[in-house]
Amino acid sequence: MTQQFTRKSNILSLLVPLFLIPLTNAITITPADKSSICDAIPPLIEGTLDYYNFSNPGIFQPPYYWWESGEAIGSLLGSYFYCGNDTLGEIIYNAIINQQGEKGDFMPSDQNATEGNDDQGFWGITILDALEKDFPLNFSISDHTETNPCDSHADNADTKISWLTFASRIHDTMLDRWDTSTCGGGLKWQIFPGNTGYTYKNAISNACLFHIAARLYRFTGNDTYLDTATLVWDWLYRDEMGLVQYHEDSNSYTIYDGFGTESNCTSVSVSDWSYNYGLMMSGAAYLYNATETETTETTTTSDTTNSPNWGETLERFYNSIPLFVNSTNDIIFEKRCVERKKCNNDQRSFKSIYSRTLALTAKLAPEYTDEIYNILHESALGAAKSCTGGTDNHTCGMDWELGRWDGWYGLGEQMSALEVIQNTLFEQYPGPLTKDQVSDDDKDYEDQENVSSACFQSLFFFLVFFFFGYCFRFQFRWLWFKFHCSFFIKVKGRCFKVVDWVMGCFVQFVVMLLY
Repeated sequence: MTQQFTRKSNILSLLVPLFLIPLTNAITITPADKSSICDAIPPLIEGTLDYYNFSNPGIFQPPYYWWESGEAIGSLLGSYFYCGNDTLGEIIYNAIINQQGEKGDFMPSDQNATEGNDDQGFWGITILDALEKDFPLNFSISDHTETNPCDSHADNADTKISWLTFASRIHDTMLDRWDTSTCGGGLKWQIFPGNTGYTYKNAISNACLFHIAARLYRFTGNDTYLDTATLVWDWLYRDEMGLVQYHEDSNSYTIYDGFGTESNCTSVSVSDWSYNYGLMMSGAAYLYNATETETTETTTTSDTTNSPNWGETLERFYNSIPLFVNSTNDIIFEKRCVERKKCNNDQRSFKSIYSRTLALTAKLAPEYTDEIYNILHESALGAAKSCTGGTDNHTCGMDWELGRWDGWYGLGEQMSALEVIQNTLFEQYPGPLTKDQVSDDDKDYEDQENVSSACFQSLFFFLVFFFFGYCFRFQFRWLWFKFHCSFFIKVKGRCFKVVDWVMGCFVQFVVMLLY
């Protein structure tokens, strides 16, 4: 959420005298060496968790917004995937479960004041990371208590959950907000009318939906998700009105930040940010991988009709990399942060998601592996050199080209360094898994209805079976009376007053067991 909020820059960073900036004690890494990377990242994880609110799992302390909490949990999940650590795994699990919201769609009521489509989208990306990495569903929860699975907010390990269910619900609720009343479609930045940005349609909200739909399509093979991805793409990339514009001279795309609905989306903010490009590029890579489209072809080879050429789309986004990678040293930079020497808390975290999506793209489209590996390799070395700040000597800075700490610090700087360093290991691990490759817990829960709906159905069928069981019980009582009274003495015509009542209840109980 960057467009409307102007957050105070880290003033302290402007006051740090140069002689206080340490020039030694940098984190030493050998990119792509698992032992070296896994030995180096614990201080970076510790630095990231310095901003964590352990009393409210999933939340990072102000001034960091909820979307960045989701992004940070995704970074930690990557650390768990690459290097392990059950304590970290439990932190991640608790965070996800605690933030799922009352309906498991990651719209918790306590975030209504600030939650936008991009916030929900970034939690969806973290959920998909958990799904595709087969993150376990069985971490023990220290404060776990017994609850009813039909409670409106089932927030503990006893509740049967599924990463796929969560991701599907996020997709569905975001798609439900697709707005055709202005600008021919698109998602607004904000969800709730009272929030600043409700009249702004931006690239990141729509990129999140595109990215989520692409991943769900590759994971499940369900064409519904491909339809969503195509819908979003067709809206983003539409003649001169789209937020994605093609440049024939460089065979690349530019992604503009957004436009206001008051002008019917004719007044465009041309700011470009790395995380927009990362999500769109990797989303195209998922679709390219899933549809087996050749990059060099001009038409798709998939069986899906009226679908864009995802290989060509991926190639054009890939050709936009020089916007955020210095061609002289292959180090990632956030262009506007470097140009202006001023970025807010959101913008200083964008290299985190960009580094992660570069690694994803390389796994899904191996023809880009060598170039992407070199970018991550050089950027990781630069990031490690920036992590020499603070009293702990491993506080990370914003500028990875400087060769030392630049005086900036925060959650964004910390997790950006963490992401780029750990993702140098991407070649040593399997790529994103699909439905046939993950554990059974995530195979059978796609398109479940939400908890309240499922429980309503259970109650309905319970009452139906109870009714028929009760009727059958009276029929059984009549038969029991007919034969029982042939052998026993009637007492005022009520020989079945006790025994047959018990037998009738037993029959009803058997019927309920069958239910």
